[in-house]
Amino acid sequence: MLLYPMTAGLIRDILETIGAEFRALVAQGRMIGGSVWYDPALNSQSDLAGGKVVIDYDYTPCAPAENITFNQRITDRFYATFGDTLG
Repeated sequence: MLLYPMTAGLIRDILETIGAEFRALVAQGRMIGGSVWYDPALNSQSDLAGGKVVIDYDYTPCAPAENITFNQRITDRFYATFGDTLG
């Protein structure tokens, strides 16, 4: 098992990596948006000294298109310019 030292650089790298993944998912149209952050209030000195860290994130996935409705209407309004198309 590979262990990494708890440094500010490590936490920054984790935040940047997650943020980059969120941006990629948004660009791919697989997610609406997301954010990631470090909250000092959730990370006590003793927890950090013990190698424990809490990273918060939230995101909005794209909803599945499960119920698409098409409304059809038969109309004669396109005959108003019918003669114009005959040239």
